[in-house]
Amino acid sequence: MVKTQDLTDLRLLELMPVGVVLTDLEGRILYANPAMRSIVGYTDEEMLGNRPSLWKSNNHTYGFYKEIWQTISSGRKWQGMIQNKRKNGDLFWAALDIAPIIEQEDLVGYMGIMRDISKEYNEQQQAMEYYENLYLHLLDSVEVGIGLINRYRHLIYLNRQCKRWLGEKDSLQEYMSALLEMPFVSCCIDKTFSDKQKHELTIEINGGTFEVTSFPIVHGDKGLNGIVFVMVDITKEKAIEKELDLYREFLEQEVENRTYALQLAKRDIEMQAMEIREAHENLKVLYDELKEKNQQLEELDKLKTEFIFTVSHELRTPLTTIREGVALVLDRELGPLTEEQIDMLSTVLEDVDRLTRIVSDFLDFSRIESGRLVLDIREVSVRDMVEQAVRSLQPLAEVKGIELRSECEDLLCQCDRDRILQVLLNLIGNAIKFTEMGYVQVRSFSQGNEIWFCVEDTGPGVPDEFKEKIFDKFFQVGRGDRPGSQGTGLGLPISKGLIELHGGQIWVEDREGGGSRFYFIIPSEKLGR
Repeated sequence: MVKTQDLTDLRLLELMPVGVVLTDLEGRILYANPAMRSIVGYTDEEMLGNRPSLWKSNNHTYGFYKEIWQTISSGRKWQGMIQNKRKNGDLFWAALDIAPIIEQEDLVGYMGIMRDISKEYNEQQQAMEYYENLYLHLLDSVEVGIGLINRYRHLIYLNRQCKRWLGEKDSLQEYMSALLEMPFVSCCIDKTFSDKQKHELTIEINGGTFEVTSFPIVHGDKGLNGIVFVMVDITKEKAIEKELDLYREFLEQEVENRTYALQLAKRDIEMQAMEIREAHENLKVLYDELKEKNQQLEELDKLKTEFIFTVSHELRTPLTTIREGVALVLDRELGPLTEEQIDMLSTVLEDVDRLTRIVSDFLDFSRIESGRLVLDIREVSVRDMVEQAVRSLQPLAEVKGIELRSECEDLLCQCDRDRILQVLLNLIGNAIKFTEMGYVQVRSFSQGNEIWFCVEDTGPGVPDEFKEKIFDKFFQVGRGDRPGSQGTGLGLPISKGLIELHGGQIWVEDREGGGSRFYFIIPSEKLGR
């Protein structure tokens, strides 16, 4: 509430950088400060006696303006964003606060405070357009087909890969008709709309085999907003399965033939002893060959499964969130920038950040492998670098109840500070993720012309058979079996590449009593302060 004594000195209002206007109970303007005149472009003579509707844009609904008046006339304060019109006809967005003026507990008028936020609003709109285009580009870049159907069963988006598999058509309506002509696909879509559950099926299109999964898009208590369907090309996998079936039939027939040969050999074991031994050796060789081939197929299948799991797990949630946001905007469900929209955009940005980190890992690893990454070698403080990494990850350690500490000698070294900091953040972050209780400690010290770094934790440790493999690309120990095991599998390979570019090396050792110690060293002249 604004008291009368707060308004006695109008000189203070004259100096305020935001627009201020005072009105009577009927909304007639009694006073407007210079900032308000500058914002709306009207003079005192034009404003005094008139109402703030003088700069009304009429771009909001009748209910919007009615709500403002009902709020302030009941003695309550109103805050929000509004689009107004200057005297010259230009539209602008403003942050508006309207408070009742109380004198001796009676409502005598209103005070409005206005700030022109057109620049911030336009920048926000441009950012939204930029990220929307970025999302669409990412969707067109993935190797799976993605489509979006709104609540009215209209196809509103289809990515490039899906169009290629379905065959080029002139419009989304033609693609939707093509999908509905496939009984199994139509049934899958109907089931998702009816029970709001995920459904899967396998179809054949243009000589290829595809796995189709439909997901419901449900937003809060507003019910089903539509569905997302994902197509994955499993033609090669099906071909491998077919080859395996044929090979399995061949083996069964071969075993049957060999068994029959053995039965015949038993009738005259003395005369056919040599033939039996040769047949036995042949079977052993054949078995070893089949065993080796089967192991190779299992390795290939495991790599394929891990890859598909990583892509689907890391992209499914952000892509679904993005699609939900796009659907809500297209359906005009949210209106002009409400609190709900802000929450939604925050979620979208978090997912974009997550995708950006994944893409950054792939780009870093690609640059390292191709030799295109150039280091920015400078003299840096080892202690400052370690302490910065610890400060960055301290909140994560506190959430898990883990003590994060450091012990560093006061040294200088020649290195690319950002890249060594990247390695430290990765090793410390991994240690925190895999440690459920105890501590994580970072140490640095010098030995000769080398700077040593050690990240020690009290986690589960790394099995001996994986100590070398964990630095291979896409390799992860016990993926999905414990907290912190999900990711691209590139963090440690990138760290290894960065350390080797510095002429150093990285490895892992067991810690007495459980846990791990990750060491890396970089050659540098030891310089004391």
